[in-house]
Amino acid sequence: MTRNTVPFWMGISSLPAVNMGETKNHGLEVSLDWKRKINNDFSYNIGVDFTTSENRVIFRDDPFDLDEHLKAAGKPIGTQSRFIAVGNYSSIDDIFNYAQTAISGIATNQVIPGDLAYIDYNGDGIINANDNVVTEQINYPLTTFSIRGGFRYKNWNLSLLIYTPRGIYKNLPVQYLWDFPMSNVKAQPNVNESWTPDKATDKGIVRPGVRLNNAQNNVESTYRYRDYSYVRLKNVELNYSVPKRLLKQISIENLQWYLNGNNLLTFSTLDKRIDPETGGDGSYPIVRTYTTGIRVTF
Repeated sequence: MTRNTVPFWMGISSLPAVNMGETKNHGLEVSLDWKRKINNDFSYNIGVDFTTSENRVIFRDDPFDLDEHLKAAGKPIGTQSRFIAVGNYSSIDDIFNYAQTAISGIATNQVIPGDLAYIDYNGDGIINANDNVVTEQINYPLTTFSIRGGFRYKNWNLSLLIYTPRGIYKNLPVQYLWDFPMSNVKAQPNVNESWTPDKATDKGIVRPGVRLNNAQNNVESTYRYRDYSYVRLKNVELNYSVPKRLLKQISIENLQWYLNGNNLLTFSTLDKRIDPETGGDGSYPIVRTYTTGIRVTF
């Protein structure tokens, strides 16, 4: 890691990376399986896998006078720091009477009623990078579940796998969040939920008002940080094995026909246009596939 505490009298801003960081990890993994044969024609099985873990940074060379909420020590590895959104500005008076925006690239005169308001976490009257707070949620799963199961009836077999990671939080892509992305005339399906003056007294956070410049709303904040947990039917396979007594005559040990489906169903609270596993617009979404074929063993 690169040192974060370099004295000014050294005359350089950074030193070579050194092996001095310290982290802690621990977790639990459980796997349970049940198999039962009812008779020579029918049997079934079911299995459950559960994993959970916790980690934290022990030492990251934090400057001693750094605000506690900005230090890495004591927080999970790969934490996400962001502004805490608490509501919407309801008027021009709100904008100028509240802590002033000094977020990089945003001027106070660019903020309008309906925009998101953020907590001045350190109470200095200015909203800037020092008000970024580490959130409890992280962007990788610490807990996962999976269910495996299937049954056999004579020469027919059916198997499936259901998988669900929990507690993943990621930023919603701006292409699916704001209206008029990149100044294109496109409105999102929930445009009617946007802030308007008559919604100014609503409790909680209202979707920011429609505008071309979303700089104030587009920063890393708890508003954009959404739960990407999902439940997915990862795999289902149906196959039929030809009886071996029919294969002896043609010198084949095993012959099986199969029909396989991957990523058949996904359940999440996200916009249906977003694939929760890949995260959004930066990669090709997971595709649903169907495959059929034969397996032959000589």
